[in-house]
Amino acid sequence: MSRIAYVNGRYLPHGEAMVHIEDRGYQFSDGVYEVVGVKDGRLFDEEQHLDRLERSLGEIAIAPPMSRSALKSVVHETLRRNRIENGLVYIQVTRGVAPPEHAVPPRSVPPRRGRPPPPPAGATPLAGSPTAGSPGAPARQPGSTAVPRSGCAGTGASRTATRPSSGPS
Repeated sequence: MSRIAYVNGRYLPHGEAMVHIEDRGYQFSDGVYEVVGVKDGRLFDEEQHLDRLERSLGEIAIAPPMSRSALKSVVHETLRRNRIENGLVYIQVTRGVAPPEHAVPPRSVPPRRGRPPPPPAGATPLAGSPTAGSPGAPARQPGSTAVPRSGCAGTGASRTATRPSSGPS
């Protein structure tokens, strides 16, 4: 069975699921992930895991990439497409694509394809970062993915994604 991932609004074969080289999750670990167990096709403590994901995103000022109900639909559809009955779901949400600068953006922006936009005026740099005091910081393109693995499923990538994972069965 081929694995299917959900990345930035699209279900893709696992081998085609990719994030941009300038995704802040890749460059700076600027994102959040949550892992949820799956037993007999049901997510274990689903609501508590989604509560924690939302809380974690709020702590680092990343807007959720979609509504909670939409995220639940993506995760459940990823599980269905990968026929995961027992395993794990990985949910990953990043701030998105931007030039590799250390400044944190003033807000999350919707995902888009192509080159990152130029830095906006008024972005707030991280205290003590080499770019502190710079006139602007890059706009961010938040991302997420979901990817199930054999025995596991997941959500993560550059704004919202789900992916299959090879974990204990």
